[in-house]
Amino acid sequence: MHLHRRRLFTAFGAAAALSLPAAARAEMLRAESVPDLHSGAGRSVTVIGAGIAGLVAAYELQRAGFKVAVLDARDRVGGRAWTIRDGSRVELVGEACQTARLSGGLYFDAGPAGVPADHAYLLSYCRELGLPLRAVAATSPAGDAGEAKAGMLAPAGGMDRIPLAFAKALRNRPILGVEVVELRQDFGRAEVVYRERKTGALKALYSDFAVVAIPMPVLAGVRADFTPDVRRAIAAASATHANKVAFEAPRFWEEDRRTAAKRGLLVAAYNVGAPAVAFERLPLEEQIELARAAVGRAHPGREGDLANPMVVNWSKEPFSLGASVEWADPAAREALGEAEGRFLFAGADLSPLPGWLEGGVLSARRAVGQIARRSGGRTLIDIDDLAYG
Repeated sequence: MHLHRRRLFTAFGAAAALSLPAAARAEMLRAESVPDLHSGAGRSVTVIGAGIAGLVAAYELQRAGFKVAVLDARDRVGGRAWTIRDGSRVELVGEACQTARLSGGLYFDAGPAGVPADHAYLLSYCRELGLPLRAVAATSPAGDAGEAKAGMLAPAGGMDRIPLAFAKALRNRPILGVEVVELRQDFGRAEVVYRERKTGALKALYSDFAVVAIPMPVLAGVRADFTPDVRRAIAAASATHANKVAFEAPRFWEEDRRTAAKRGLLVAAYNVGAPAVAFERLPLEEQIELARAAVGRAHPGREGDLANPMVVNWSKEPFSLGASVEWADPAAREALGEAEGRFLFAGADLSPLPGWLEGGVLSARRAVGQIARRSGGRTLIDIDDLAYG
């Protein structure tokens, strides 16, 4: 099974790498070096963050025989792969909580809305997990319908189907609603201290290794006994900005009148960079009205059909604090690609494909390879026995 799977990844990777930047091609080669060996027997790993990077790391570590625990501060898996449905709560720093109201099974992908066809590793995992993907159609923020996006694929029902498939494949269910507050290492083990958000109770896990797969702006606020060089590298990452405003409405943007009367989800505003910084400073109601007005300019009179607005400002999402990151010093990103004692770092922020799920996959596989190569022998540390409250 492992040889077949390795050939599958290699075949996909060889074709896809040709269309990627040089840095991404190099990252794929490092990711490809993850050994298909059961090197983790008797050893344990704590994975911090249940986004794509954390889930891929957990999935591969479990396959290699490690005992794995996954922690996440949110009440869901997926990280920035966030699908909002009816009843979902949208909590942004400094803003009133929004509760989504969507009818007929509609959903809103607040983060990525598709997977490019040349992102070979993620597509291979979807196949392996039995998750079918389909071509997704492009619709402009003003509501102009377009052709299917060239080479863009997504699962039916929302992008969170991808992280949910990974989570389902794990023997130990991710521990959700727990916020990591401190990271320490001594006596040949990693210690992860976390707070249960509902109760405030402090607990800890000890393991042989820990994979830190949370966004850099969030990690910067966690107490840790990292070296000064590593702390400086983490601080060198600055958050990027992105916003989306979505409405439910009749599908008036569809050319086919048979579908135009049906309800749909319209992303009426999507901005990044400097425009996003200015946009997110406005009150949410004003952001909504600006998005509504943009639709009205493109489809006069239809702005009145827009209902149930939702706003996501990624810099205000408390466990992301940004859409991605930029690096003041590219060497800092490379430095975090190496282990810090018992801690290893993963995430799209640390890859040559920041902002893409494939970047998280590449980074996770690199971290798994590092752990596998460092593992040789049995440990007495047990991830369950050493949890305490």
